[in-house]
Amino acid sequence: MSIRRFAISTLLLMVAGLFVRLLGFGYRIFLSNAIGAEGVGLYQLVTPLYSMIVLTLTSGISITGSRMIAARFEKNSKYNPNKIVISGLMLASCGGAIASILLLFFASIIANNLIGDSRTLLSVYILIPCIPIVATAAAFKGYFYGIQRVGPAAVAQVVEQITRILFVAIFAMSAMNMGLEYVCAIAVGAAALGEAANLAVLFGVYKFYNRKPKLKSKETFRKITGEMFRGTVPISANRLIISAVATVETIMLPQFLAMGGMTYPMALAEFGKIVGMAMPLIYFPSLVTSSLSTSLVAEISGKMAVGKKGIVNSRISKSIAITFMIGILFTFVFLALPKQIGDLAFQSFDIGNTLSLIAYSCTFIYLQQTLMGALNGLGQQSQVLINTMVGFGVRIACICLLVPRNGVAGYAFGIFLSGLIVCTLCIKDVAKATKLKVDFVNWLIKPLVAGLGIWYCIPQNIAFINMLMPNFSPKLVTLVIIFVSCVEYILLLLLLGMKNYLAQSAKRKYNKGKNFQIEGVDSNDNNYT
Repeated sequence: MSIRRFAISTLLLMVAGLFVRLLGFGYRIFLSNAIGAEGVGLYQLVTPLYSMIVLTLTSGISITGSRMIAARFEKNSKYNPNKIVISGLMLASCGGAIASILLLFFASIIANNLIGDSRTLLSVYILIPCIPIVATAAAFKGYFYGIQRVGPAAVAQVVEQITRILFVAIFAMSAMNMGLEYVCAIAVGAAALGEAANLAVLFGVYKFYNRKPKLKSKETFRKITGEMFRGTVPISANRLIISAVATVETIMLPQFLAMGGMTYPMALAEFGKIVGMAMPLIYFPSLVTSSLSTSLVAEISGKMAVGKKGIVNSRISKSIAITFMIGILFTFVFLALPKQIGDLAFQSFDIGNTLSLIAYSCTFIYLQQTLMGALNGLGQQSQVLINTMVGFGVRIACICLLVPRNGVAGYAFGIFLSGLIVCTLCIKDVAKATKLKVDFVNWLIKPLVAGLGIWYCIPQNIAFINMLMPNFSPKLVTLVIIFVSCVEYILLLLLLGMKNYLAQSAKRKYNKGKNFQIEGVDSNDNNYT
């Protein structure tokens, strides 16, 4: 039941993530066509600030709440999850109120000096009343992730995105004549309003789930709140530092692009192409790995609480293998079809070259998500922070040293190098914590062989499908080529035996009718599922 629950949770998050990202691409296409590359760049200057505040407040509460509930759920102990949720709500609302007050007092300094563009001031002010509302949603997300009932969280994501799109569609066009700063402010307000809709859905479903009286728990609010606080602070501190460094990187990139000879508007437009157009396309397949990462936190926390390290290793190993398969597939797809994929969403902006440069980092971008989820589930937040800071240090060094001379190529190299280093460090930390064995054959070699296979097949696919569909829309033809290439890749993986590897589970394997061993579990481990 555990592996089934884990798989269903991941699948639901993937389906919701796919729908949300498709809606998100429609939203980005509309926004980019409405306000242009410079407008997208301006919006992207505000986004890191918003993410820094919201993720700092929410990530710790969501992850800690999920871990606390999952551990108690796995032990079948008598506990009242409402106490954990209420503790999370108290911490989130207090943190949100403090953040809003600080933002109110320092809004002008942030817009003019930190972000470096006075046109973002209105957007900063719009964030102030929304932050406490957004922060409180984290406690409810942690509850649903912890009991591995992710359906409500998935539905809430969809409602959030629909709300955001409708708000922008209704109000953005009327603000176009007022200037980019007003359109940017509307986009930021739409993101905050979407988060509020997310909270409303989560709260409604939570109340529905809790119609029946819960078991009385011997744990006091003081004890639970203390545990919640001790778990939340390091995660939130990690997120704050990571987001702050990411914000610095975002602010530096257009400035160092301008140092290479561009005017600032040109550099901001190029920045908009990288962060607002190319990167969302690169991140689109990561809906699988982000879903895996979210599910792994609760799954690993629960299994580690009862000492099932072998099963934890099995989950992590298969998750890493799936991530490599996805990353290698889309590395070759983006490299073979950069212009065609870029034109699918942003035909007017010619982002094919940027897309092909960043494509080399696909595998590492996705793998970081999976490994960070595993480390958070293992309670290794300090290692998450250290590894991420090392990665950001490499990227900032590349921005300073390479971007003025090499432009986007220098930034793309920084993403690749930092991703390689961070993933290596994370795998080392996971292996140290769980005694995980590195499986190069199933993780890397087989997906790479299949990837090289489709690298050879894609030109033939292009020629054949263009001949078969000569009068069809180029965008439709591109989608068909991608679909056919993915099918060929899956068939190659099946021929290489990946189905058998992924289908292996913690089953008892009897030896001579007496002794037995569980796949992925040490033979002396008595904590079997």
